[in-house]
Amino acid sequence: MKKSLSEIAKSKGNNRENTVVGRSSESFGRSADNPSSDSINELYGRYAGKSESDLLSELYSIASEQKKEGTFDRTALENGIRTIMPMLNEEQKRRLNEIAAKL
Repeated sequence: MKKSLSEIAKSKGNNRENTVVGRSSESFGRSADNPSSDSINELYGRYAGKSESDLLSELYSIASEQKKEGTFDRTALENGIRTIMPMLNEEQKRRLNEIAAKL
């Protein structure tokens, strides 16, 4: 059974339904190549103000849950990384590669 990010968020006490987080990882990675500015703003609002540690903890938790359920999509992750890599400086690229390697 595939578990969407919103279902994972609900299990962590978050009920935001109509955000990018409300999409399954499959639909986010494949059909949301150009998410709307509203979706981006809602996602930003959800994570604004969280520490890097909190953000990474949630990212690793979601990835772990998806791996357990067989829904983790490495190809979608790699495609997303390739998309944003040109916008990053060298330190950000290094850090992103470190994070991706842990996933």
